[in-house]
Amino acid sequence: MAQVIVSPREMRAFAQDLAELIQAVEARDRQLAEGLRSLGSTWADERYRTFSRVQSTTAAQLQIFYRMGKNYVQYLGNKATAAERYLGR
Repeated sequence: MAQVIVSPREMRAFAQDLAELIQAVEARDRQLAEGLRSLGSTWADERYRTFSRVQSTTAAQLQIFYRMGKNYVQYLGNKATAAERYLGR
């Protein structure tokens, strides 16, 4: 006999939390990048260039996280719907 070992409600709640986290981090990431670009007009030494490269690399890695996270949000929603259908809810 097939079993479903998942709580669709908890799965949807986690997906919502993940979506909100991604949205918040994306917004802060944009703010930081804008602030750093602005700061570049007055802070133009080697340390700025080094930090700017690190920030750019980190932002690229975060883009991967955002994309994967958004895919998981959709996946979890679909999985919760399938579990609800199976459970007859």
